[in-house]
Amino acid sequence: MFIISLQSWADSTSLPEIGIVGSQALSIAQEKQYGDAYMRAMRASTQIVQDPLLENYINQLGHRLVAHADNVLLPFHFFLVNDSSINAAAFLGGYVKVNTGTVVMAQTQSQLASVMAHEISHVTQRHIARSLEKSAAASHLTLAGLLGSFIVAIANPMAGIAAMQTTMAASIQHQINYTRQNEYEADHIGMQVLHRSGFNPHAMVDFFSLLASKYRYSSKPPAWLVDHPLTSQRIADAQSRASQYPNKYIAPSLDFQMAKARIQVRFDDLDPDQAYSLFHNQLENHNYRLKDAALYGLTLALFAQKRYEKAHELIEKLAKKHPQSMYILDTQSDIDIAMKKTAKAVKRLQNAYQRYPDNRIVIINLAAAYMANKQDAKASQLLDRYLREHQNDLLGWQTLIEAYQHQHLTAKMQQARGEYFALRGQYTQGINELRNALRTTSNPLAKARIKARIKEFKASQKQLEQLQHL
Repeated sequence: MFIISLQSWADSTSLPEIGIVGSQALSIAQEKQYGDAYMRAMRASTQIVQDPLLENYINQLGHRLVAHADNVLLPFHFFLVNDSSINAAAFLGGYVKVNTGTVVMAQTQSQLASVMAHEISHVTQRHIARSLEKSAAASHLTLAGLLGSFIVAIANPMAGIAAMQTTMAASIQHQINYTRQNEYEADHIGMQVLHRSGFNPHAMVDFFSLLASKYRYSSKPPAWLVDHPLTSQRIADAQSRASQYPNKYIAPSLDFQMAKARIQVRFDDLDPDQAYSLFHNQLENHNYRLKDAALYGLTLALFAQKRYEKAHELIEKLAKKHPQSMYILDTQSDIDIAMKKTAKAVKRLQNAYQRYPDNRIVIINLAAAYMANKQDAKASQLLDRYLREHQNDLLGWQTLIEAYQHQHLTAKMQQARGEYFALRGQYTQGINELRNALRTTSNPLAKARIKARIKEFKASQKQLEQLQHL
């Protein structure tokens, strides 16, 4: 749903659900510009989860759905926000955010996929285009002017409230009436996408029922229910549509259950002792969907408690059963480093790198292991090669900054910091870092490259400012 709550803008994690706009309103190139601006502002202003395993999981799931959707005009990008509330939203440029609380609430991968399929369908059905066009008309603004207000609102929530207060008020009631139909359509198309993707379409109804039951008497429902009201008519409509599909059994997904466990231990509101109790009780009472996922959660909780020997014992047993699991490999590496067995971590990850030379999870872990083993030069060489092909990896740049810092390579560290700031839309800071690097660099070729990058940053900064002030 596309009701724009002024209060929601006070929370920098609240996003307008705006996706692919019709070609008559915005070109694909323009939409990419707005999407890029949004993402840079998001990196600077919200708690985006920077965990290679979880990022990989949510993108694999999202792209599995997109592969079976119609009217896909832009590449999709999925990311997690560290927020225990239940919410998900799509916006310009094919970006879709999912709160960690949504993953925790979902009982099955099909339920989580149903939320994502719904958001993908808002984009592919061009609901956003129609909503924006009507909002712009009601506020007597150009579409570009309205989008400029949205960008300001994400980058600076309080400024965004002021910018949008006069532009949005006139169209609120119209949007309420307009978007109810959008919700039904997104549910309908989302079910089709779920079915085509091999998930259970009935999971959408199951998730609706789960939310309706949990928050039936709540005075403060989650954000997703505010933006996507679960009326009895909507649930009945979803049940009717789901009945057209077989209610097939799908085996529990180990990747989903491990991702959920990882979020509960590392990103939820549980302290290490509470996390340990959660998974210990699951195992004691056999209250789990997959035992190995519960054991994985218990291992992470033991690690958080710094009970490394017991964590090592559990993860090695899991490794024998799931030798190809990146979740296991990542945790083995963490435990080895914590136990000062850094050479062992390096050797295991080097072997994995030979098998999966393009795997981000392996690369980031190997770089961390190199640094823990006092092999910072190898870490920076590895990351430098990787980032040439993956320039938008914020965590990669953060790790490279640390590797250069350990080696006292000031100029290179400043260049890496410049790239880091640029990814957050903080071009002034990024340009300052590059200018500092220019002063500490003697190599003529390196100087030329830095000057060229400064020029590119200035052009990008100007473009961003133009988008914000149209």
